[in-house]
Amino acid sequence: MSNTVKARPSLTTSKIVFLVVAAAAPMAAMVGVVPLQFALGNGVGTPGAYLLAGVVLLCFGVGYASMSRQITNTGGFYTFIARAASADRLRSRARSSAVIAVQRAVTGATRRWLWLLSRAW
Repeated sequence: MSNTVKARPSLTTSKIVFLVVAAAAPMAAMVGVVPLQFALGNGVGTPGAYLLAGVVLLCFGVGYASMSRQITNTGGFYTFIARAASADRLRSRARSSAVIAVQRAVTGATRRWLWLLSRAW
């Protein structure tokens, strides 16, 4: 008998579901927000706002990709901020940054839904 260890599959059903949901979220946001921006926003400035956002996201993507080659640990933004802070006394700032990022995402989504619901009534 050989002493080989059988590798467990690393891509499970739940991981695939979360991947699909994460990939569909930006598309759903665009479909929901673009008509509202043209109708209620500044109309003509909307394409410029998306161009600016695209440039910012491109810069973020390039930096994130270059950092992810060097940091292979899991943990999202906390890992990147903790590596940048590197000192133990700054690790609490990395945790705080992660908590703030989650709170901002939840608060922003809640505000958008409440605003849409208030406009519907």
